Amino acid sequence: MSVKDKLAKLSSIFHTQSLHRSTSRSHSAFTIVEMVVVIAIIGILATVTIVSYKGVTGHAREVALQTDLSHNADAVDIYQSYEHSYPSGTGNDLNGGQGLKVSNGNKLTYYTNDPTNDAYCIQAVYPATNPTIAFFVTDTKHAPQKGVCSGVTGVLDGAPDSGGDGGGGGSGPPSGFDHSTLATYCSPSYTYNAEPITKITFAGISNSSSVPTSSPTYEDFTTIYATVNVGSTYTINAEGNSDGSYTNYFTVYIDWDHDGTFSETSERYNIGTIDSSTGLDGKQATASILIPTNAVTGSTTMRVRKNYATYIGDACSVGSYGQTEDYGVLISP
Repeated sequence: MSVKDKLAKLSSIFHTQSLHRSTSRSHSAFTIVEMVVVIAIIGILATVTIVSYKGVTGHAREVALQTDLSHNADAVDIYQSYEHSYPSGTGNDLNGGQGLKVSNGNKLTYYTNDPTNDAYCIQAVYPATNPTIAFFVTDTKHAPQKGVCSGVTGVLDGAPDSGGDGGGGGSGPPSGFDHSTLATYCSPSYTYNAEPITKITFAGISNSSSVPTSSPTYEDFTTIYATVNVGSTYTINAEGNSDGSYTNYFTVYIDWDHDGTFSETSERYNIGTIDSSTGLDGKQATASILIPTNAVTGSTTMRVRKNYATYIGDACSVGSYGQTEDYGVLISP
């Protein structure tokens, strides 16, 4: 029965009870039945009002996300017209060096295909934590599309194309990643100064970080996360500053079972080396990582370690020269 029919039926009952009360000398006030009818009508009207309000606010939030995307896409185009390439990194050079401009409550992320920077994607989600609404724009699609940047060809290396509205724009907003549930891990250290990791790309992560050897030897980027599916394979690329003519070794650990430790046998990957790199010259170590079919779904941590002269076996051991970065990973079936 529709809301309209329910209201009509309740009004009929109320009218009948009112006539009965007016012709009976023993009834001088509302009966219990009449009061129940009134309360029911009020409840239905309140429900209709709440549903309508949620619909209006949801539409307003979508409009705010799309407006943020359009404004920042215009800023990217202005930058490109002067520099003849799109901004690198996370788009900090946009809007006169102010970076992405975003409305309160929304979260915007800029991706590009460094080092060529001839393609980009901007993703807007709400709310910033555990988003339920998402849109994106690219260098070829200026009209906001529903979905996220994961899988946009030529922009996010190693991110599988999951289709979705707008073509290659993902199957929906990222959901399920919960930073608060991440385990607490050991704190790695180095005997000497940092030889920094300068960029990591992996399954939606595209993070450029500090280059100088005065940087800290540990950096926490666990609010930046990769999105992976069990049984799928993803490419990871790592760049870094070797501080001269030296060879640096990259090791990656992913806590597949979420137990707060990194197994050297089942959760460790030696992904390659770089030599004589400034960290900005595009030299990178590259490897493919297969997500185990027995990986526990949900939020977990990936650790990337860079070390001079040799791979590091233990994720917690002391290195010589190098750096460690931690990232989030959202594992889905």
